[in-house]
Amino acid sequence: MNEAELEARFGMAYRATRYRVPALGCCIRVGDLQPEVDSALSRLGMTSWAVVSACNPYSAAQLCAHENLARHQNLIDALHAQGFRPVEALGEPDEPGWQPEPSLWVPGIDQLAACEWGQRFEQNAVVFGHFGEPACLVWCR
Repeated sequence: MNEAELEARFGMAYRATRYRVPALGCCIRVGDLQPEVDSALSRLGMTSWAVVSACNPYSAAQLCAHENLARHQNLIDALHAQGFRPVEALGEPDEPGWQPEPSLWVPGIDQLAACEWGQRFEQNAVVFGHFGEPACLVWCR
């Protein structure tokens, strides 16, 4: 699928999701500024971040909780192996029909690397942000 097809099929649903990061006390929304995230980035001396999930590959079907948790742990392990320090997050859809998804807030990651992680874990998109800028949806395939 190209970006236009992904946007038409999934864009509205992904934008109608809050990406909750309990450790930061915030919910990230695509298109919104993220002052709590900016504060965390300042403390860490970083300027960019992403929310990445490994659950429900390509949003084609909902996997069982066990499969999603195994994929989530694989993502955690892989990010740690590359020197990242991800923080637990949860994608919570506004609309019924999808269960909240375990996700990770990854400080210090650039947009290209975030998309590569999304591709590696069969995701359509990641949520990405720079210090002082609104969160954006970035298509990975």
